[in-house]
Amino acid sequence: ESELFRVRFSQLLLTDSDKVLLSQAMKAEDVATELAGSYYKVPFQAVPDLVAGRKVLLRGGYAFVSQRDVASLVLQDFRTGLSKGMSEILRRWNEMLPDSDTRLRPLVAGLATRYLGTTDYGSAASARHGPINLTTLPGIAAKHFPLCMQNLMTHLNQERHLRHGGRQQLSLFLKVVGLPLEDAMLFWRTSFAPRTPADKFDKEYAYNVRHNYGKEGNRKDYSAHNCLTLIRMTGGPQDHHGCPYRRLDEPQLRQALMRAGCDLKMSEEAVSKARAGHFQLACACAFEGAHQGAPQETGINHPAEYYNESRRVYAERDSATAAAQPPAGTPVAAAQKGRPARPQDP
Repeated sequence: ESELFRVRFSQLLLTDSDKVLLSQAMKAEDVATELAGSYYKVPFQAVPDLVAGRKVLLRGGYAFVSQRDVASLVLQDFRTGLSKGMSEILRRWNEMLPDSDTRLRPLVAGLATRYLGTTDYGSAASARHGPINLTTLPGIAAKHFPLCMQNLMTHLNQERHLRHGGRQQLSLFLKVVGLPLEDAMLFWRTSFAPRTPADKFDKEYAYNVRHNYGKEGNRKDYSAHNCLTLIRMTGGPQDHHGCPYRRLDEPQLRQALMRAGCDLKMSEEAVSKARAGHFQLACACAFEGAHQGAPQETGINHPAEYYNESRRVYAERDSATAAAQPPAGTPVAAAQKGRPARPQDP
């Protein structure tokens, strides 16, 4: 609900959003020499997400928020109101839905355990298209991985290292698409080898790989990060994790899409969507551009969803191609191979 509110607020006309903000902030006047454009002066605790992302100027306990980030000013109040409303519903639960109502109670009681975005991708998702190994991984990555994972693979190959956020993002994704733990250990050890000796890898990195696979610590079956989690991630210039449609500037994004095989038209469409803040729709455009027009109207909700859809599209095309081929031994099949057909038994 908060994400939907953010999107709807961003689509308001400037005058409408200003009316909303009158009760939230005052126009900043005392930092005009440091800032250009319209800014709002608010207590810093009103925009913790912008403070954490270093997107505001802080002075004397106040944050100066730019016009493009004004949604954060009202999002906190929206969250608070939504939380209070849910608490009120909980308080009145027995009045609204008595124990005798056997129709709705099980449905409502189960809402807390439901994931409404996409499949909760844990290790169970890995069997959908079978396991992958170190031999098949490079080709599969180039063909079926979403841009967020291809971006990490590219930087890993170039720098022979990824910082913690990137390692977590890529490691969990590789797990859910079917890379076994033994292959994962060899993959990371080999990828880090030019910069990291084997004993240092075993000491500093091996535990984390095993932990992601549920073999260390509390042995939890961790899920791969979904798109909303990746979009919210922040990091410094040496970090490459998160959503590339949000993190990369337009020239970098165009280059990354070109490397991923996205055609020019859909690449520009993806850049346009990303510019407008529609990062998941941008990913859907990239999917269509990299898969020769395979539609993806609803956006991508999870990197593993992109992977599974890509595998499905190619599998269906391979099946269609195979079905269109004439049976072996027929005159047509033999002619296609450039040799005369073998006479058939009567």
